[in-house]
Amino acid sequence: MKGEDFFDDLFYQNWAFFAPPPTADNKLYYRFELLSDTSIVHTFEALGPIIEMKREAAPFNANQEILEYVLSGTVHNITDGLYSVNRSIDFGSQFTSDSSNSDEDLVAKKFNLGKEYVQESNNFITLKNYALLVANRQGLKISEYAVNIYITEVSIPRFSNRDELDFYSSREEKIIFYSDKFTY
Repeated sequence: MKGEDFFDDLFYQNWAFFAPPPTADNKLYYRFELLSDTSIVHTFEALGPIIEMKREAAPFNANQEILEYVLSGTVHNITDGLYSVNRSIDFGSQFTSDSSNSDEDLVAKKFNLGKEYVQESNNFITLKNYALLVANRQGLKISEYAVNIYITEVSIPRFSNRDELDFYSSREEKIIFYSDKFTY
């Protein structure tokens, strides 16, 4: 058809260019443990409050938009990097499975390699620097605390399952990264 060719030439779309919907949300937590009394611990989620500040300041929310962009991008880079590290490990040569190594040992070694990779990255430095801001906002004297950074993943149920009763309650949160303790 003559008109259809013209339309296809002008308005052609290839749906393959669009990314599939995400399957999980990431959360970023900072855990502050008092050095003088390790039973005193404060944990704060970092991305949620930024999104709330962004909503409250709309439409003049450029500062919050930039902060969310940097932190979310950093978290995504870390999770993507962990995924790449896990895929690139050749268990045949680096981790020989024998009677002395269980599958749990192999998973632990794989996790530790991922942790080393993250903690040596510039992305981790960004998250460490943001810990100073979190502590300041919460009125914590950072020199009195040891800090851990946690990244978790919360599953997003498929949209096709939205009518099920447990659509929102079935969201499982899993830790995908936690840092070693560090101090300032």
